[in-house]
Amino acid sequence: MSVAERVEYVEEWGEFSEGAPRTRLTVYNVPDGSTLELRWSSSGESGPVQGHRSWRVSGLGIAHDWAVPLNREVTYTVLVDGQVQSTASITIESDVAWIQDPLHPDGALPVHSTRIIDGMLLLDSKAISTATYANNGTSANVMGSRYPRFSSGLRSAASDVSVTMWSDDEPTETSFRTMVLEAPVLLLRPLPRHRLLPPLAYIAGDVTEDQRTVRLGQDLTHWALAGNLVQAVLQAAQSGFITYGQVQELLGGYTYGEVQAAASATTYLDWQKNPLIFSNL
Repeated sequence: MSVAERVEYVEEWGEFSEGAPRTRLTVYNVPDGSTLELRWSSSGESGPVQGHRSWRVSGLGIAHDWAVPLNREVTYTVLVDGQVQSTASITIESDVAWIQDPLHPDGALPVHSTRIIDGMLLLDSKAISTATYANNGTSANVMGSRYPRFSSGLRSAASDVSVTMWSDDEPTETSFRTMVLEAPVLLLRPLPRHRLLPPLAYIAGDVTEDQRTVRLGQDLTHWALAGNLVQAVLQAAQSGFITYGQVQELLGGYTYGEVQAAASATTYLDWQKNPLIFSNL
């Protein structure tokens, strides 16, 4: 079994002409009926790629990672029965961080660090500056000793994380409010300079919205996300990809012969990568 020499950045196509960076991994020469696990690792963190912890593949498969870490090398590993079959690496550059609903990545919003821009959230200057690493141990008094006995497992990941942001246009405000209302866990994909957070920060917590009017009557919305880092959401994304219905709508007005003639120079892999490729032929 082999894997593409490099993971590809997904070219922009279809209705998702804008959106958060994502990668595409091609596996091929896979024995029929194999069950694969696709994992990522970066900056000392690792885990299964969302939706690909148990991935059924025959011959050839295309996987999309909607939550690839940003501005750091990411290595993907393909495993069968726990055994490593192949690896591939990529670094995705981004000028901004991204925040998204893990199950609906097509609604992701960019998060700028220095200035407020329509269509983006702006990190507050005090955002992501403090965290608590709780000690989950227990202590018990010992007869005849002033010092209690203490036992503990691993210290907790960061808690009491505060991510404060601003928005200044109604579409961004509405989009983020919708994301908050639908997602019990938010995924923040920070940049390396946000040193307090891991490459993928899944945050469960409360969100406070504060409408403010500042100088010269400018209306801003202040958002405060406060919560704890939790385990990754591994359920496959429910949106963010091309659906069968979209393909049907695109090809519905053509005969099989017309599609075959126009697509004669394309390969099955081309269609796997972009099911809407016919619109560009």
